[in-house]
Amino acid sequence: MLQVLREKREGEGGCDRRGPGNVFLVGTGPGDPELLTVKALRVIQNADLLLYDRLVSNEVLDLVGPDARLLYVGKTAGYHSRTQEEIHELLLSFAEAGANVVRLKGGDPLVFGRGGEEMDFLQQKGIQVKVIPGITAASGYRQS
Repeated sequence: MLQVLREKREGEGGCDRRGPGNVFLVGTGPGDPELLTVKALRVIQNADLLLYDRLVSNEVLDLVGPDARLLYVGKTAGYHSRTQEEIHELLLSFAEAGANVVRLKGGDPLVFGRGGEEMDFLQQKGIQVKVIPGITAASGYRQS
């Protein structure tokens, strides 16, 4: 995946001139796509790569742009599809290649997750990280 992205960027004029990509930590709130913020929807639809956890709903994943790559990095008790270090390295590698990277997290990206740790790691490597909070589940009740 990383090689394909690098080739795409070079075909667009070279990733070296573009600089590092953007990394967004995006909270998907309670899982209802109608409760995403406008900003969250925009970055989800414009991402090159989305790393998502097990709490992100299929309805939210359906909003991903057609050219984006999805990579599941979820964790459950006793099973981690990727270690946290691998997740850090994936975020860093794709950002350094010039990608728009979205790390989708159920709820809020900095509550009950490793979003703060991911942000610290990337910032220490010189990558800017933008946080887009999710709507809290307590405020997310919606009648059909």
